[in-house]
Amino acid sequence: MVLGGPTRRSTASLSSDRVSAMPAAERLPRARVRPRRRRRRGLLHPRRARLLLALTLALAVAAVTLGSTLRDNGSHVDAGPIVPRTVLPAGPPSPQVLATQGGLRLYVPIEQDRITAIAYHAVAGSRAFSLEPAGRQANADLVRRLWRRVFGDSSGGLRYFVSDDSTDAVDVGAIAGTRVYAPVDGVVASLAPEMIGGTSKSYTVGISPTDDPSVVVYVGHVALGSESNGATPIKVGDAVTSSRTTLGSVADLSKLEISDLRKYVSDSGNNAMVWIEPAPTLAIP
Repeated sequence: MVLGGPTRRSTASLSSDRVSAMPAAERLPRARVRPRRRRRRGLLHPRRARLLLALTLALAVAAVTLGSTLRDNGSHVDAGPIVPRTVLPAGPPSPQVLATQGGLRLYVPIEQDRITAIAYHAVAGSRAFSLEPAGRQANADLVRRLWRRVFGDSSGGLRYFVSDDSTDAVDVGAIAGTRVYAPVDGVVASLAPEMIGGTSKSYTVGISPTDDPSVVVYVGHVALGSESNGATPIKVGDAVTSSRTTLGSVADLSKLEISDLRKYVSDSGNNAMVWIEPAPTLAIP
């Protein structure tokens, strides 16, 4: 017991001496050092920032597109009828598809520079087949116009109107006296006078097309005229070639009827009307 006491006091005294000998800075308790995370106050994460920017740009493009489409619609309403183009020397039209029906193509029957407007409409009491217009509908609804703005429109070509959502027949407008050409290759099947108010100033030319004899392509509002010998320029049984054979000229019917085309042009609305019906069949007893 006597030997152990001095030993413990010596150890404690030595430990105390070591602590007192350490510098003051080393005697302070050392705290854990944790890495500090830098917080970007007021700033978004880069990914979120890019997403927000993309969304903002998409909304801006959509707003501009919609606004432009609505302005176009308004400008069409306020612009009024189309002014007829300047009368140029007569000539055959460049071969250009006006519309299709199944596999049959109808070509523009009037020289392009002399067309005032093109408009599709219904034909009351007719067996006419619906046509598939070629080109771009000028009075399309908002959804179609917006679709064309966003995704583009590769149709190009002719600009046309549609009345009452019907494409049974198409009016190709031109001033009276403008030459009318065959819209298909085929044979003249009929020449029927058009009676309006007891008066006939025009004919409907029926053509049996080479590509589809099961139908008849009709071209109405045609003034046949006459040659120097008094004969009409075409007769039943004559072969015709699209965009080349002259059927006659646009008849002046402005004093006899109001054309469906009238609301789209600033002139009297004279036109050549084209439609397709099933070919007549003979009843066999």
